[in-house]
Amino acid sequence: MTRIDPQLLIKELERTYLVAVGTYLNCRNNPKQEMLHKFRKKAKDFLYQLYIFRPLNPSVVKDLEKKLDSMTQNLGKYNDIAQIIKDLDYHYKNKSNPAAMDELIIKFRDAQDRYLSRVWSTAYKIFCPGQKLVNILGFRLLMI
Repeated sequence: MTRIDPQLLIKELERTYLVAVGTYLNCRNNPKQEMLHKFRKKAKDFLYQLYIFRPLNPSVVKDLEKKLDSMTQNLGKYNDIAQIIKDLDYHYKNKSNPAAMDELIIKFRDAQDRYLSRVWSTAYKIFCPGQKLVNILGFRLLMI
């Protein structure tokens, strides 16, 4: 690690961050299951790369890691429910659906709504377009 250019590492982290920002923006404008899953994957990519930078500003980076982990966990739970609904082969306007199945799906959708409500505020604070990565990580990063 000592032979790796820190500026290159930061540049790559920023590239990953900007990809996640773009995916977040797409996801907020088109919150479909596939897009939410893609956002989760990009946020996790950023989270995993972020681990390398923990020594630079431990408290700030750990706090960001915690927020990202919680956010991706909630997106994962949302996706798990989406997969269950898909596996049930549920179609909304199918008249042969029993009322119990419709009710179950509504309960699933309520849970998905709760998971997403835990995501958006945090995601906005981290991935708001126009935000600078160095501001999110703290100013110590500028000393490299």
